Amino acid sequence: MEIAKLFMNFKLRVKLLFAFGSILLLTVLLFLKFFQTLDRVNSYQSLSERVDGVNIHLLEMDAAAHYFIFEGYKNSDFHEKNKSPFIETYNQNLIALKAELEFIEADGVFRNEGVATHIISNSLDSLDSKFKILIDLFQKRGFKDFGLEGKLRKSIHSVENSSFQYDKADMLTLRRHEKDFFLRKDLKYQNEFNKKFDQFISSVQSQPASEERASIIRDLEDYQFKFGNVVDIDARIGLKETEGIKGIINNDLVKLKSSIQLLRTNIKDKSSSFKQRAITTLLTLFLVQLALGIVLTIVYSDVITKAIKELRSAMTSLADGIFPSRLTVKSAEEIGQTKQAFNQLLDRMQAAQEFSEELGNGRLKASYNSIFSNDILARSLLKMQTQLVSASEKQEIINWNNVGMAQLNDILKMENAEIHVLGDKIVKLLVQYLKANQGALYIIHNNDSEHYAERVSTYAYNKKKFVDQQIEAGQGLVGQCMLEKATIILTDLPTDFVKITSGLGEAVPSFVIILPLMIQNRIEGVLELASFEKLQTYQIQFLEKIGENIASILANKKINLETSHLLEEAQQRAQLLASQEEEIRQNAEEMQAIQEQLEREKRAMEQEIVLLKSMLKGQFNEVQRIN
Repeated sequence: MEIAKLFMNFKLRVKLLFAFGSILLLTVLLFLKFFQTLDRVNSYQSLSERVDGVNIHLLEMDAAAHYFIFEGYKNSDFHEKNKSPFIETYNQNLIALKAELEFIEADGVFRNEGVATHIISNSLDSLDSKFKILIDLFQKRGFKDFGLEGKLRKSIHSVENSSFQYDKADMLTLRRHEKDFFLRKDLKYQNEFNKKFDQFISSVQSQPASEERASIIRDLEDYQFKFGNVVDIDARIGLKETEGIKGIINNDLVKLKSSIQLLRTNIKDKSSSFKQRAITTLLTLFLVQLALGIVLTIVYSDVITKAIKELRSAMTSLADGIFPSRLTVKSAEEIGQTKQAFNQLLDRMQAAQEFSEELGNGRLKASYNSIFSNDILARSLLKMQTQLVSASEKQEIINWNNVGMAQLNDILKMENAEIHVLGDKIVKLLVQYLKANQGALYIIHNNDSEHYAERVSTYAYNKKKFVDQQIEAGQGLVGQCMLEKATIILTDLPTDFVKITSGLGEAVPSFVIILPLMIQNRIEGVLELASFEKLQTYQIQFLEKIGENIASILANKKINLETSHLLEEAQQRAQLLASQEEEIRQNAEEMQAIQEQLEREKRAMEQEIVLLKSMLKGQFNEVQRIN
């Protein structure tokens, strides 16, 4: 302990003299190392030959694996006895390769060179496990009459041999798609197979029910199921050389070849160059170390002392809260590296200070100096920036929603406006606020005999799209929205869809949303918007949120319209009743006048009768008197 304490109390110059004096001893040891180097050259030569053997075994494994993948799995012995000459060749070379690697890894010289053969061994184990998986997959898949393909053929043969009358052309087309897939390994043929299968099964199901029909349907469904299983196994195996487990095995083999080739190159290069440089390099280093040891001992003692004073002064300024000037770096050794590290510390602190000031001034999108963005302080500041930006974006969305809701409410307060005028204002606001390109508003009419949507408002739509003013339930996307009462979003639109007209011509929109306007689970209308740009999630949520408000206004408008219609009908009926009452009154007056006329005529006739009676009586008396 006393000796260590005494050594620690020595001045730096003494410590350096002691340290550089040790270089002399190292120089002597380096000379002794020379003889060990000669022995290492021989070891490298032996290792080079071993690595050549490793490369040959790997190439044999590669060839055996590829032959098995392309042709070997089709052999009947493989499916019946699980044997294949390619698999045997692969396993033999794998065992030999591992043995060579174990010998190389056990070599002391090789281990000292730092070449990790255990990584290659692990890669071989991984490759072997994947190759075994591939063998199992081929075993399950089978070929011709074996495995899943054999069961597939058996299922379709039972269909072909059935006495049930079916369309032979459909069957041939179905088999052609199956064979196309097996030949070309393209999933589009599976899609064609499934489409044709649906048509074929539909044609069979359309025929009268019978045991034969039920049997052939079961066989067809079993055929489709087994074909799907074969496709799944082929996909796992790899439809192309770069896909599936085949692609993984190929990549592993390529990496192994690269690793072994790198190993060969490394050992051969070292073996050849080491022979030429070894003696010259060691002797040169010995002389240089001996000469420089004395010089560096004196020079570096002054240099280090000066550097330490310079660092101490800079650290003192930094501790007092004052950024010191950058230190001058004149060398690339430890002293220069120390100064460089201190300068980097200053740069990092200045970058953090500038970034913090940017955030403090509200510039949340400020960029941190990418050179220092991975240190602890930078990560903390960037995390804080992310949180601030996230909070700001959330607040902007809230403000955006509030402003849009306020503008919509101003329009919805126009209770006396016509529904077409109100609808135009709503659609125009939404199209402009959401930065869409087109919009349309439909109102739903429900009565005992009809259920349809009537377009009441549009904005910037091509007139040709709206020749029909009414859309029946289930007709088109709007009709589908009426039935399902669910939002429909389209991003992959056909070329014959409605065009958006702009200064550059006409183009198909890239985003369409059709929103049901619901209130109390009752659809009152449908809103349709089209845009070149996809609406964000918060914009869609905004539309769904205001949908109920618009639906409420539409419902009120519909009630007001129905009330107005009922009031007009009541007024018309009242006018009709008044007209009928007046007509009845006039008829009554005419009847009364006729009755009075008849009374007058009656009285006149009665007077004439009395007069006639008196005249007849007088004439009668006169006749009697004469007689």
